Amino acid sequence: MRIRELKLSCWRNFHEADVTFAPGLNFVTGPNGAGKTNLLEAVAYLGQTRSFRRALDRNLITEGEKLASIQGVFEVEGEVYSRTVDIRISTQAKSISVDGKRFKTTSSYFGNVSTISFDPRRVFLFKGEPSERRRAMDEACAAIDGRYLHALSRYKRLLKERNRALAQGLDDDVLAAYSGQLITCAYQLIRQRRALVSSASAKAATLFAALFDPEARFSLTYLSKMPQTDDLEAFRAEAQGLFEQRRSLERIRRATSIGPHLDDLECRIDDHPVQIYGSQGQNRLASLAFILALAQIIRERRGDPPILVLDDVLSDLDSTRRSALIEVVSHLGQTIVSGSATDVPADANIIAIEHGEIRHN
Repeated sequence: MRIRELKLSCWRNFHEADVTFAPGLNFVTGPNGAGKTNLLEAVAYLGQTRSFRRALDRNLITEGEKLASIQGVFEVEGEVYSRTVDIRISTQAKSISVDGKRFKTTSSYFGNVSTISFDPRRVFLFKGEPSERRRAMDEACAAIDGRYLHALSRYKRLLKERNRALAQGLDDDVLAAYSGQLITCAYQLIRQRRALVSSASAKAATLFAALFDPEARFSLTYLSKMPQTDDLEAFRAEAQGLFEQRRSLERIRRATSIGPHLDDLECRIDDHPVQIYGSQGQNRLASLAFILALAQIIRERRGDPPILVLDDVLSDLDSTRRSALIEVVSHLGQTIVSGSATDVPADANIIAIEHGEIRHN
């Protein structure tokens, strides 16, 4: 799948905009404050249904307006038809439609469009909160397998109910019933996350070496206090034992103390945790290698590459690394990059922005 056309209305600094994208590399240029990031944010929103800048939906609406809309026209790989996605955002809610059919929930829409993004805020992906690393894993797993999102939603619901039971001091039989259901969902999530990280570690190591440092030893590890076996029955038995061991602690804290909601992802360079010892530059490059690895995995598993959205990714790289990165992303499918006009490769589709106005070169 690739995006062919994007129409914006009252989105950030774009009152009205109509953008046409090429199948391969698309380069968005313009002065600071022109709206480059706003444009990339809109493309990513069509897949992620949230701002990659963590902005509230109401802040995406042009100041003084009440409704913003994004419409994307996509070409579906291997099939002769286009798909139109229409998202409308008001200060109160948002609605999502595909080819005129409205989705009742955001989660039921997820998977219709696959986008993966990197922006300057992800320089701290391995240094920031574990929730951001879990989110990156969850988005990739859900893009690969739609059943993952269902398991994740069910897990979150059961976790909330179990924590409520702990807070209310309900008896052990009630907690055991919740624990059993929670463990089954946890098994699905952890197994798919570990498989993803195992594959991503090898691919990210290759990318990191090719793009940034051929001598570095790069690795990713999934961290969990839950059982590490792939056998469901063994996982269930061991997990139940762990919950038994933590019964008193959970009664005191009134919260579930283990599970995928607390798991993490560790990145190491030369056997040192990037979270602790890595420089800002190493964090940025490690994060980028991980995101590119996820794009490769999604492409392999789905048979259809995600739309890769890279905001201000070239500014801190030297010319050799910029050229190497452009070469890599050019083989990952459709890519939308923002940056300086001096960095534009000869074969890229150029989209220039000036004061919220689009100009195609």
